[in-house]
Amino acid sequence: MLLATLHFTHTADASRAQQASVLQALSGVSASNRKLETSRLELELLLQQMAKLSAEVDALKHAEARQYPEEEGTLQPVTPKSAALTRAGAGDEPMTLSEVGEAETSAVSEAETSKFGVDKPEAACPSSRSLFHGLLTSQASVYQQWQSRIMYFHWQKQKAIAGPCGEMGGFTRLCATEGAKPDGLEGEIPTVFTSSLPQDVIASHFNFNVLNRPESVRQLLASPGLLKAITSQYVLILETDHVLMRPIPNLATPTTPAAFVFGYMHANSRQEYIIKRYWPDGSSAGLDPVGPSPLLIHLDQ
Repeated sequence: MLLATLHFTHTADASRAQQASVLQALSGVSASNRKLETSRLELELLLQQMAKLSAEVDALKHAEARQYPEEEGTLQPVTPKSAALTRAGAGDEPMTLSEVGEAETSAVSEAETSKFGVDKPEAACPSSRSLFHGLLTSQASVYQQWQSRIMYFHWQKQKAIAGPCGEMGGFTRLCATEGAKPDGLEGEIPTVFTSSLPQDVIASHFNFNVLNRPESVRQLLASPGLLKAITSQYVLILETDHVLMRPIPNLATPTTPAAFVFGYMHANSRQEYIIKRYWPDGSSAGLDPVGPSPLLIHLDQ
């Protein structure tokens, strides 16, 4: 009798364990089904968003096509004056990047000026035209030299596309070096050299080496001799990692500068202590959400 009872109890326990295992498996299947359904809904939503974005892109393309109609024969492949990239009459001597840029921008100007509404070089320019000078803040590292070459190339290109009535004027690379010594790139890009800050000064400002950029501008404005390089009353302050894709108009006035708004640069009251360190009379409430560049501003400001 005892053996029968034990056998029955063991069988019942095994049955309950098996039922629990089945229920657990069913629960897992149900959870998997819910995950699959959620994934399906998310995929459908993603496809809807992609379709919406695709429609918006198509609409933008159509709008741009209406704004800049490309008539047949207007745009031509842009090639340097010498396909071999050599100076005219100089044998096999290679052209510098600056010379290549001048050759290409000349070709671009001929091919695309009509696209931007400039048909003849002698066209009368509007009285509202205000030239501005490109001011590229940089240092003499190999990396920034490479970036500076790219910047100057695109400056020349966009200036040519803008045509004779464009507002892009002269260009200066403002380069901070130790003791304001030349770095060898001044033969390719118009350059003014300023003295870089000593390392102990940089260290006292959180080792922020980029501080040389505003310091270079300060030295430029403080020196009448250096300021002679600036050919316009307005300057567009640039950095080496900017790439100009279209001609830039002068959006500034003598009293109101124009700058790019960065959505992540909004100051708050927790930063008052650091703002006061560099701007004693300022506050987070009065700090614009812009960086030191790109900035179009009148020299008097």
